[in-house]
Amino acid sequence: MGKRQGISQADLIKIYNESKISLNISFASGGNRIQVKGRDFEAVGCGSLLLTKDAKEIREYFIPDEEIVTYRDAIDASEKIEYYLKNEDERERIARKGYDRLIREHTMENRFLSILHSAKDIKKK
Repeated sequence: MGKRQGISQADLIKIYNESKISLNISFASGGNRIQVKGRDFEAVGCGSLLLTKDAKEIREYFIPDEEIVTYRDAIDASEKIEYYLKNEDERERIARKGYDRLIREHTMENRFLSILHSAKDIKKK
């Protein structure tokens, strides 16, 4: 068995930037559990429309059909890919709203500040 080949972060960013739609298969590597992954944020941050498995976890970060698009199964994903490739204005509008939400709420700086504020609140108790 050969060595597993990956791509560099720079190449990944280039792929996301050139993608009209980024399809995310959200299953955890250790089973059938749905998992929010870094690529959910990376794709959105590069301006690509994120198409990801429908799960309550992703709804904590983005609003489906407004900031990202979710799918139920392979047939649903295929239909949505076809639809959004044909409907460029809607695809770009959703991708832009997702990007705006990410910049407003989900940058690493915002995440760290949230953790620090939570720790400060715990310390006060």
